[in-house]
Amino acid sequence: MKVRLRWVEEQLVVVEYEAVDISTDDYPQLTEQIYDLVQATPGDAQIAALSRLEYAMQTHQIDGVPIFDKIGPYEQEPVSQVVVDVREAGFIPARGALAEIVEDTKETIKKENQKRGYI
Repeated sequence: MKVRLRWVEEQLVVVEYEAVDISTDDYPQLTEQIYDLVQATPGDAQIAALSRLEYAMQTHQIDGVPIFDKIGPYEQEPVSQVVVDVREAGFIPARGALAEIVEDTKETIKKENQKRGYI
């Protein structure tokens, strides 16, 4: 039997963009979320406050456009891009070879089972 395998890695990539300023003067509808973020202690509370602020930015609209889209933090060139973690790694069948591998393996397994008297 013969198989052709390709090693793959699923990676977590962090892409960082330029900072954007969000002011309660410009976006009064975000006052509560910005206040919560300023008051949050670093760690889980800060992460939760950031999530609430981002959610508010995506749901509050100005002229039918979400605040998040108006600010467009991802519409500029990234400042950096870093692979921070390999989540999963392993072999997969090589592209285009899967059908060949399966057919070859089925026939080989059948012959091996016959030789061993299983069928």
